[in-house]
Amino acid sequence: MSKTLIPLLFIMILLILTPGISKVLFPAGHPAPLPFLTTAADSAQAQKSPPLPDTKSQQIGPDPQTTRFQKFSYPNAKVISSNSDSLILESSDTPAEITNWYKGQIQSQGLQTTSFIEINTNGNILNKLVGSDGNLEIAVEINKKSNQKEVEIELSVIN
Repeated sequence: MSKTLIPLLFIMILLILTPGISKVLFPAGHPAPLPFLTTAADSAQAQKSPPLPDTKSQQIGPDPQTTRFQKFSYPNAKVISSNSDSLILESSDTPAEITNWYKGQIQSQGLQTTSFIEINTNGNILNKLVGSDGNLEIAVEINKKSNQKEVEIELSVIN
């Protein structure tokens, strides 16, 4: 036998008889030079590898729910909760400041104010505004209880 063939045969026998030896000779990220040099143990380990992330289910671009309310989200408020139909915000601004901002925002978006109600009973304030243009309707409820510092704003957008 030739001097170069003996070491090659030795390596092949070693790979076949010793499970996992290909990891030592061929570290992760470096495939075995010949596919038949991997062992059954190597194949089993490869099958246990975690799956690649599913990029098809990842959303690219802005969140449609956020975009839906973006024009009507009061700037000095934090989001308390949201779903596809409504957004609830909380602000430390006064109900009058928030109401005036929404009046201006409804008008600037080309909507007509279809209803406006202001109620102040024993320091409990409830203001409701509805604006519409026939295709889009925004309903805003501004609520401040006399024993709370924060004002709650509930938005509903229908289009």
